[in-house]
Amino acid sequence: MASYKPMPAVNGVTALPELAAMYRRKRLVKGGNNWMVGMLLDLAFGALPWVLFAAILAASVTAIRNEVDGAADTFALFNAPVALAAISTFASFLLVAKQSANLGNNSAIIGGFGDLSGSVINIALYVKSQISSGKTIEFITLADGSGGFFQTTRIALALSSVCFIVKYNGRNTKILPVQLPLGQDPKLLEAYSRLLAPANGSKGVDEFAAIILTIGELVDEFQQGQKASEYAVLFSQITATTGAQGRISGTAGYGGPYIMKYLLYFLYGLYLFLLIATDLAPNNSWNSIWIVSVLAFCTIAFFRISERYANPMKLRTGFAGQYPFVPETCRDAERAITAVFSRSRSMLIGGVATSSSAMQFSLGARV
Repeated sequence: MASYKPMPAVNGVTALPELAAMYRRKRLVKGGNNWMVGMLLDLAFGALPWVLFAAILAASVTAIRNEVDGAADTFALFNAPVALAAISTFASFLLVAKQSANLGNNSAIIGGFGDLSGSVINIALYVKSQISSGKTIEFITLADGSGGFFQTTRIALALSSVCFIVKYNGRNTKILPVQLPLGQDPKLLEAYSRLLAPANGSKGVDEFAAIILTIGELVDEFQQGQKASEYAVLFSQITATTGAQGRISGTAGYGGPYIMKYLLYFLYGLYLFLLIATDLAPNNSWNSIWIVSVLAFCTIAFFRISERYANPMKLRTGFAGQYPFVPETCRDAERAITAVFSRSRSMLIGGVATSSSAMQFSLGARV
């Protein structure tokens, strides 16, 4: 649970605007993805450990068999083709099933982020599309972190923060509010941070609940005088946002019993040992090292690599072996929402903006 902390200070003075603008640039300005490095990392951390384990096991068993008196006769006692075939079949089935589940989770989470970003963009579009002679919304001008400025609104900053919060939670990364898009507005940052802090004898809410409450309060400012049906449409998109987050967190957070994972590793390790001791070492001697290494690479290494991609929220833009859909979706959503509110005047309806700092609009149809 995050807690409210004062912003970093420079020479005793809080440098919030400069700090928040710097974080905006770090969020949105990224280099290309070096997928070659990503694949090498997959091989290094996914495939290589089991290939090395299999090679070391083969070398150890072969050395013991060749150098220790009576070892060959002892290993011969393990020669049970029927049992070995059963273990091989079951282990292969488990590996394929787990690999399929991991890649299915990868697809489900990526799809969930598509729904999540679509929902928050829909809210932004709906609010902007209701420009009329109704209520006003304040436009603010902020530094873009690259020496320029951009125009936006508080609800846009809150909506842009949603995808990043879900992504950081999915990475189990501590979230600093100032690093989010909402961190560029002191009023919004203060309100959001207070929701995270304990109050009135109860703990603060989590980051996602805090941003939904913040968005709800911003939307609630437009409620009075509006038709209930139009207001309900807007809140249905907030419901869609929470539903998408629930699917993402449920998919990423689910895990079977811990022992099942370790039993799978033990089962496959046992299979490799029996295979080496009863077949590869007697028939191939030291050649069993590269044979079993290839076998491990073609079986369990695929499962281990799939585990690295079961949670695509953990992928980094700079070196991912898959297109970094989740980080790019977060950035694209922020850019799209910023673009929606980049103009205070409607391109089709004239005379709707009363000033450069506010626009008039209504969520309900005028009757």
